Parts: sequence; structure tokens; C-alpha cells
Amino acid sequence: MEQLKSIFGNKLLYSDVPYHFHQYKWFRSDEYHFIGIEQDALSEKELALLSAFLIPYEAMTTTLSAEQSYWYQLLFEDKPAVIDELDKFKLIRFTYFSIKRLFEQRTEFEDALSSMYATPITILWDNLQSGVIIEKVADSSELTRDLQDSVTILSHDFESDMQFFEGQLHSFPFSPSRAFHMEKSWFEQVQKVFEKEKVIKLSTTLPYWLIKEMSPAAKEQMNTILSLIKDDETLLNTVKCYLECNLNVSLAAKKLYMHRNSLQYRIDKFIDRTDLDIKNFQGAVSAYLAILAAESLNQ
Repeated sequence: MEQLKSIFGNKLLYSDVPYHFHQYKWFRSDEYHFIGIEQDALSEKELALLSAFLIPYEAMTTTLSAEQSYWYQLLFEDKPAVIDELDKFKLIRFTYFSIKRLFEQRTEFEDALSSMYATPITILWDNLQSGVIIEKVADSSELTRDLQDSVTILSHDFESDMQFFEGQLHSFPFSPSRAFHMEKSWFEQVQKVFEKEKVIKLSTTLPYWLIKEMSPAAKEQMNTILSLIKDDETLLNTVKCYLECNLNVSLAAKKLYMHRNSLQYRIDKFIDRTDLDIKNFQGAVSAYLAILAAESLNQ
């Protein structure tokens, strides 16, 4: 790669996402990143030589439908346009997906995705392992609400772990490019935090962002709530699971492979040691934020 850089200089660039296909010829490297070289800097001989040891990446725009091209220009070509209206649609939602392995079965995957939604969707890929689903509806009642079971089946059928991130609902007017890049950045930042979740909802990540923006001093102060149990990792993990199961003892016990009575004992122990009644809303919220703050300090 260093030899290529010495030959093509500033005519060569690296990117996770190919773009400006009219200007650059793109190749996929072994590390699944992309190398772009300005087309006017490539001779036919050089192009043939590069194609022998790098995989040429054909321009996505040559195979896009009119609808996909419209959204591709809005989201990927740095056009910060504000849309005031879009036909009969009132709401837009972006759902981002990431596939753990290198993925080539695009057509089959897109067909499977389309079957998961109650309304027509637009699918765009930003690289070989991730992309975005654009959901357009006239009313919020038309939204596809629960993807969990469908994604589990999808992972099984395509023999790959994958994650989905449901962005917020956007009403008009709004800037698609700004919303897309902001939510995509959020997804990339929380993937490891929620690595066990197949479907991540924006609402689920809000406590994480709250803790992330909190000062170290504030986190330390919150951590004092757990001072008597800070070393009891099993208890903290148990209570966190209970809270994430919406205070449902039966569901939490099932997830933890525990008997209900054993879980109830740990809940009572937590309440006794912290004086936080996690059986009610206020105590549950306080305990959950305290646990997240403790985890943040230990990272």
C-alpha cells in the first residue's frame, strides 16, 4: 500500500465508504477497507495491474433504482438539503444494520428485509457489511414496531450475527443527511455497549448518553449509592437485568436462569443495602443510573 501511495500521491485515498464514483475508481483491500484512486490518474495498464491484486468495487450508483439514487444523493453525497415534504408521507425513520461478517448476499438479504416491514422500504448499503433502511409512512400507526424476532430469524438464515439500530421518528421539515450521520455515529458508539442486543432502540441508549456526558465527579457521587455492594458483581448484574426487564421478576428470572424466589431474595438484598426501592419507578431509575455510572468508572 505504501508503494501505491508513493506512485499516486494525493490522487489516492482510503475510506470505509466508497463515494464520488464519477471521480474515483475504488478497490477493496484485504482489510475490507477501500482504496480510491482518481480515474484520470489511472492508465489502462495500471488499472489492469491493480485489478489483479485488489478487488475492483463497481459503483453502487449504476445499480440503484431511482428511489435509491434519490436517497443516496441526500445521505452520502454531502448534500445538507432540508426536505419540507415528501409526497404523501409525514414521517421518516432510519434503521441502521451491521452484519458481523463480510456479506455478499445482498439481493436475498434485501428481499428478507422487505418482508419484515408492513410498508415499502428503501435499502442503501454504505459498505459491504452495513447499511440503512429508510422507512416512510403517512402515520405512526403504519410503523413496523418489533423487529426482535425477525432479526433473530434473519441471523439464523444468513448464518451471521447482526445488529439493528432504530433511529428516531423525523417529521418534516428535516435534514436527512444531518439526521442520518448523527444517528449512524450514535449506532457506532453504542454497538459494543449493547453487543448482546440484536435490536437497539434509541430510547434504550438515552441513559447511556446521560452517563457518558456526566462529569467524573458526578459519577463518583452516584457511585456512593452502591458503596455497600460495589464489589458484589453478581448482585449488580442481577439487579441490572431485572431493571432492563421492566421490573418483571418472571422475565428476569428466565433470562438469568434463576428461580423466582432466588431473584426476589437478591432484589430484597439490594434494597436493604442501598435503601433504593427498585420495585417502584423512582428507585428503579436511580438504581439503573447508579449502576451505569459504576460501569463507566470501571471501564
